[in-house]
Amino acid sequence: MITPGPYRPDAESAGRRALKNVCLGFLAATEESQAITLAFAQYQGADNMTDRMAAIDVLSLYDRPEAHASA
Repeated sequence: MITPGPYRPDAESAGRRALKNVCLGFLAATEESQAITLAFAQYQGADNMTDRMAAIDVLSLYDRPEAHASA
């Protein structure tokens, strides 16, 4: 779930990141393997602290190998 384009600190971009990260949390709540993989991919590919922290928050909730790999 990488936001397209370079990081921008404006309100519109911040809102998009916030919505995306809430959706990531909802997806991960299903505990589907694909959702956890998506969170890990966001952690690895994040170019900003907001996305990286959201991914860590999601991964920390589940006892999965991806969560331990991000530590």
